[in-house]
Amino acid sequence: MVQLDERLVYTTAEAAKILKLSPATVERQIRRGEMKAVKLGKGYRLLGRDLLALFDWRSYARSA
Repeated sequence: MVQLDERLVYTTAEAAKILKLSPATVERQIRRGEMKAVKLGKGYRLLGRDLLALFDWRSYARSA
């Protein structure tokens, strides 16, 4: 089981594994603005707290 820590930063591949999605789906959701991320070089990085917020729609909507 993959552990999700709100203090860590995850790659799209790591986030995809946690969310049980493909990396392409995660990147597509980032580009559409459906998921928060920061572009670093050629890839994206996602904060653990933002991944956790995906499971609490009320707090995610407030922080968007």
